[in-house]
Amino acid sequence: MNDINLATCWSGLGRARGADRARLLGGDGERLWGLRGQTVQRLPTFSSVQGLANIAHAVGKLRPSGSAWVIMWNELERAALQRAMEFKPQELTNILWAFATAAVPAPQLFDAFAALAAEGASTFNAQDLANAAWSFATAGVEAPRLFDSICAEAAPRLSEFTAQNLANTAWAFATAGHAASTLFHAISAEVIPRLNEFNTQEIANLAWAYAEIGFAAPMLFHALAARAAAVLRHFSEQGLANTLWAFATAGVAAPQLFDMLAAEATARLSEFSSQKSEFTSQKSEFPGDGRSPRAPSFSHARRGGGATAARVQCTGDRKHCMGFCDCSSPGAPAV
Repeated sequence: MNDINLATCWSGLGRARGADRARLLGGDGERLWGLRGQTVQRLPTFSSVQGLANIAHAVGKLRPSGSAWVIMWNELERAALQRAMEFKPQELTNILWAFATAAVPAPQLFDAFAALAAEGASTFNAQDLANAAWSFATAGVEAPRLFDSICAEAAPRLSEFTAQNLANTAWAFATAGHAASTLFHAISAEVIPRLNEFNTQEIANLAWAYAEIGFAAPMLFHALAARAAAVLRHFSEQGLANTLWAFATAGVAAPQLFDMLAAEATARLSEFSSQKSEFTSQKSEFPGDGRSPRAPSFSHARRGGGATAARVQCTGDRKHCMGFCDCSSPGAPAV
């Protein structure tokens, strides 16, 4: 196969779902070993940077396990570093997304791409900005200059952001511990009149982000309380726990929502018990301000005493999931 065929093949495989995906990944992905071998050989001289980004993106979606795949990721990193100046914003952020999603440490790649993204942030669209922030936060790589650049670009352009872009950006800044008051104020103002666009995962992540970063936004929390109450039965157990923790941590009085949360949790007690136990045990471990230490790099555990902000999960009702989920939904970042 030539380079175009290889990239196209990987892109198709990256769309595998359910039983098809499980079959591909069985036995450390042995069904893909031949293709992996061909790809590793071609990557040093791969002709297309878009194809290179597509391959990384597809492998990131598949997330094959096993030590044999380390070689593939190493070659992808090496090839991406060699061609770094050639990537368009979407290609650059798709590669970052792939490494972050697969939890593959690539400090040199992230450092190089952080500098490029910070310099070129003005050319990024809304999804590129959200993807870049999400990738660095998920990878646990500190990039203050990049986050400052994203803040400067995103704050005046938030009307271009989807609900998921907004929630993911707030989540990323909070997870990275990057307190950008201008951005958080602007997101709050943008979100309030658009809350009907937000699904339960996005509501929970927004509430968690503002509580975690410690940004006072009472009007946003009251609006979130009203929206959460209207769609409470659609929340996951983790979402209920995160929302409860966020309102308690932010010190926002929402008695009606708390009563409804309690009733919903009671109705789903068997499902909720594991999250409730986690909430109780972690709160007791961190009696001060209720916050646990920052999660280590490339750990998907998130900060925050009590409820842990899970990786963004697909709820099945978002047209463009962007792949920020553990279910490998079809809407990963476009390539």
